[in-house]
Amino acid sequence: MKKTPLSKGILILAIIALVGLSLTAIAKPSFIYKNLWNSPYGVVFVSANYDSVLDKTCFTYKVCVKKKPALSHMLIEIKTCNGVIVLCSNPEHAEVGPDGQTGIFGIKWEDSVEPGEHMYFSFCLAGEWDVGWVTVLAKGGKIIATAPIRGPVCPSL
Repeated sequence: MKKTPLSKGILILAIIALVGLSLTAIAKPSFIYKNLWNSPYGVVFVSANYDSVLDKTCFTYKVCVKKKPALSHMLIEIKTCNGVIVLCSNPEHAEVGPDGQTGIFGIKWEDSVEPGEHMYFSFCLAGEWDVGWVTVLAKGGKIIATAPIRGPVCPSL
């Protein structure tokens, strides 16, 4: 069978398509990104309270795990203003910085919450902070779930 320019073009397109599919398969992340509300996790903003005597604002969240996988990481975005000073957190061993997979900057806990259980997470920031919209991130297994939630934003001037 003699190859015509049209059949050569189709063959080239087929090869390009196969290579493209291969690259797509290789480039896919190993995590599944979901909207938090369609994930196994529920996060509720509980409160934000400013203490004028101690000059600190404390935020509290309730995290529920509805089904597997268990929650392994939780992060609340903190909008960076002129620096962020975290005075305390509960659980105590929270870290502040960007998330490794998403780059979202915030306060992060690596505490496990099992399916059917819930846990409260709280933290206090130095100074008076406004409440606005930030991102909450919950991770478990191969799931990374995010959603908007009320949280700390730069104080109004």
